[in-house]
Amino acid sequence: MIFWILALLLVLGALRLRGRVGHYALLPDTERDVHESHVFLTAQGVELSAATRRAASAYARAAGLDLLHLVPGNWSVNEWMGFAELCDPLEYRTRPLHVGCSAGHAMLVERSVLERGGEALEELGQGLPVGMAAFVGAAMELRRCAPHSSGIAVAPDLIARSARGEDRAAALRTILGDLAQAVILVQGAVFAFLIASLFVDPSFGWPLVALYHLQVPLALGGQGRTSRRLWPFILARLPLDVLVWADTVLHLRMWNAGGVNEELRAEYTSLLAEDWRTRFEARRSDCPSCGSQELVLTLEHADFFQHKPGRFRLETCQSCGLVFQNPRLTPEGLEFYYKDFYDGLGAEKLDFIFSFEPDGYEHRARMVEGHLQERLAPRRWLDVGGGHGHFCLSAAGHWPQTRFEVLDLADSVVAAERRGWVEAGHRALFPDWAQGPAAADADQCFDVVSMSHYLEHTLDPRAEIAAAHSILEPGGLLLIELPDPECPFGRWLGWTWLPWFQPQHLNMLPLRRLEHELATAGFEVLERERGAAHQRVDLHYALLVLMGRLAPEPDRPWLPPTHFMGRLRHAAVWLVGLPLLLPAKLIDQFVIGPFAGRLGLSNTYRVLGRAR
Repeated sequence: MIFWILALLLVLGALRLRGRVGHYALLPDTERDVHESHVFLTAQGVELSAATRRAASAYARAAGLDLLHLVPGNWSVNEWMGFAELCDPLEYRTRPLHVGCSAGHAMLVERSVLERGGEALEELGQGLPVGMAAFVGAAMELRRCAPHSSGIAVAPDLIARSARGEDRAAALRTILGDLAQAVILVQGAVFAFLIASLFVDPSFGWPLVALYHLQVPLALGGQGRTSRRLWPFILARLPLDVLVWADTVLHLRMWNAGGVNEELRAEYTSLLAEDWRTRFEARRSDCPSCGSQELVLTLEHADFFQHKPGRFRLETCQSCGLVFQNPRLTPEGLEFYYKDFYDGLGAEKLDFIFSFEPDGYEHRARMVEGHLQERLAPRRWLDVGGGHGHFCLSAAGHWPQTRFEVLDLADSVVAAERRGWVEAGHRALFPDWAQGPAAADADQCFDVVSMSHYLEHTLDPRAEIAAAHSILEPGGLLLIELPDPECPFGRWLGWTWLPWFQPQHLNMLPLRRLEHELATAGFEVLERERGAAHQRVDLHYALLVLMGRLAPEPDRPWLPPTHFMGRLRHAAVWLVGLPLLLPAKLIDQFVIGPFAGRLGLSNTYRVLGRAR
């Protein structure tokens, strides 16, 4: 039975890759000159012929592309299989939030897009070849600057550079960040299982390995995307894959210290020398929302994800149901714990994570339908706490005529505006901005304000709601999405439940209390959602939180230097935990998710209110 399940997975995987490979377009021959607005970037050791440049330019103009990645026509079978696993060209072309990928050889980019990429990318436009990490990093940033007009094509005349473990490791690190190690561990576990099966049970192992080898013709046979012959690789796939994997592992430096910014470590050493207790306010004896003194301890725990020093208490008001941090962090404390989470060291990881929530963004954008009074679409929409602007980019696909703006304290709003994801990015505290720049400008009036997973991070939710009311036109809409502190998973999973999210979540309002605050601030509640707002993450994120607690990520500058045994422990925890993530994810997605609303298990709710 196990053999047939694994065999089915191998066949389905090969067919999935075959479908992807079939979507890679081939550049046609052309005699048309390269368009004057097109710039070519190449990695070190790559030469682009005049014919390839002409073909790429003509294809990009015909397809309406501002960014075109070129895949070498003589790429090795191994490289093709790996790249097809990583990147679906159809999804890359049609999904604006795709995180980006690159074949690591050459790309065409529209000059205006290159300029939006910032000064660092403008320097790449001088035509000098760059290293793999810089090239792939540039490809990902340019993708963000051309989210609706990026594509991939095979250049038959482009000669592949010799594959090196150093380059593969650099590409993996750049695209996947800290997840690169998890991917490598999974691959190693698969290879170990296949090899062990040959000796433990040959009648099971040899047919399974044969199917693994036959994935190659199933995926690439008859596709015409590579000029390399398939049969040598078919015969030697497993040993060749293991050699490539081992070479990549060596260059990922999984077991060696490295990658720590010493200046940043020195900065954290200074910060950590301070007494962390000074970053907290005095504990209060009453509820900040209703004034009741009936408070009970809900949770006490350390930093969930970064593992910076400190202990945090969440208490629940027995009267109104508010769950709040007590004692609460001061603004200086919040600055310390936010540092390198949404920006700095954590920027790329968060950008990667936020790129995988297109359905949630779409549901939020659609919630205002039917409530716009005489308008067919919102005129101006402000997303408060919108960070990198992922929601605005996604919502613009549904409301193309709407002017989207984003407000946040992080530098990410500047990048969101530069990339063209929003019309304007405001870096400020929302209540201050609403009373200052917004109040001084008569045109700073919005017909929709959204706060998605924002209020729980604020010191005073009441002031935030009042600020939204002050910048909305009469009849304007306020859309709020919050984690639900009344969700049973909060009790069942304890400190591993993601929405507790200490130390960042300061105030978690139950639905009835939020509706009370909205009514007090002058809003009429129009609609509320639970099941549709549920995020299907409870079990597998609880497992990730637990794994992170057992083995924090190495080389964090606020933690002691990680030596060999620490890295070995981290790898061991992930090796054990990763096989459990898939069933946990499947249960979240297909068992709990569809019925969360009806069973009272929703971990999130949305409310739409109208300003009176």
